[in-house]
Amino acid sequence: MEKHAQLVFTKLQCLATTGETGKDEVMFYLDVDDQPRIFSPSKTGRYKFSAGGGTESISNVNIDVSTVDKIYIKMIECDKEDYTANKNDTIGYYTFYRKDLLEVYDWENMDAGESPSEEFYITFDEDSPGSENKKGTFRLYYRIITNPIPTVRVLGIRCEQQSAGCKQAVVDAMLTVAEEATDKAGDVIGKSPRPRAKVIGDAFKAASKVLQGVAIVSDWIGRIIEGKNDEVYMDRVYPSRGLNGAFFPPTDGADFYKIQSGEDVYFEEQYGRYFRFPLDNGPVTLELREYDPGKADINIGAITVDPAKIAANSSSGIDSDTMTKGVAVMDGGAVVELADSYGKRDGEGALYHICYSVGYEDWSKDATTEAQENID
Repeated sequence: MEKHAQLVFTKLQCLATTGETGKDEVMFYLDVDDQPRIFSPSKTGRYKFSAGGGTESISNVNIDVSTVDKIYIKMIECDKEDYTANKNDTIGYYTFYRKDLLEVYDWENMDAGESPSEEFYITFDEDSPGSENKKGTFRLYYRIITNPIPTVRVLGIRCEQQSAGCKQAVVDAMLTVAEEATDKAGDVIGKSPRPRAKVIGDAFKAASKVLQGVAIVSDWIGRIIEGKNDEVYMDRVYPSRGLNGAFFPPTDGADFYKIQSGEDVYFEEQYGRYFRFPLDNGPVTLELREYDPGKADINIGAITVDPAKIAANSSSGIDSDTMTKGVAVMDGGAVVELADSYGKRDGEGALYHICYSVGYEDWSKDATTEAQENID
């Protein structure tokens, strides 16, 4: 595999807001040599921070810097949808030069996959060049990757049954067939680490068919909940570093995704890419959560991948509180695991499927099946 150096922005952390009324709505853009301008989260999307600050995951800014000379970054607190409007305030700007990047990561003298795994950050505050901000402090985290590196890919979810009244007997019955459901989904997917939407959908249906074959489960899944949606999102957590950030749905103004029973979301089809996270920085936990503005958000299911413990053809480094307890193997096919929320609230549960895979990935290529399929 040809060696590339990829500049990856991982998260935006707000340590103190700007003092504006309401939430800070922040975006940044990058000018890379003579390439088209890059926006994050998008030209009209915003990272939103309340007075207490917080962390937002960045999943759309990867730049091949193997031959780049200069990268200019401008961060803006937006009061208007048009990011160029006069009422917006510049939080600051920063310029990367090639020599600066080489001082941090001398990738030209590294073997592929040997890039340091630590992250660095740029601070934007009142002392930043061009700042019109007197109170806010933000950190933009980044790292450089030389390829390939171990990666966890999140490909899609299915809502089998949205939140509804549930009995322990239903959960017990699902547990008896959870492994079979995952196996049947695996038969459909085969060895593909990045199956396309139709294959993922067929795998979800295969797992669903197993569940529907159990009468007590089928009766519960068959409930019609008129006019109600689950409001869900996915969070990425690095337990060893205490850092996290929601990545689904992408930060374009929505805190959650509205979903009903029987509905699937194929991330690559929906957003033009799947979600992926490096595994060379310690364990990564992926949590599927239900949003609850009145109470604490509820964990529907979580998967933790520990790169120090996982090896080829082994699932020993994957642990989860899904019903199948972590079954993916390094450089193997994608898997479907069942996750439920029963026991997290009184007498109510939900059932979801999560499709993901783990393996070595070329981060200089887009997180799409087409870009990656000729690399493996």
